[in-house]
Amino acid sequence: MDSPAGPVDPLPLPPGTKRVTRVEQNAGALDVELDPDTLPLLDALTRQVVGARY
Repeated sequence: MDSPAGPVDPLPLPPGTKRVTRVEQNAGALDVELDPDTLPLLDALTRQVVGARY
């Protein structure tokens, strides 16, 4: 896909996204940078998650 600024990758949206503000929030996540020390902490937290979301 091309934009006036050049080629861009499409941004997949979570199903059910209806509001522009939510799309903007989701796109902002692309700018998050995690340092190498944070990743093991997040991995440990994901192992503590139990059960279904709903």
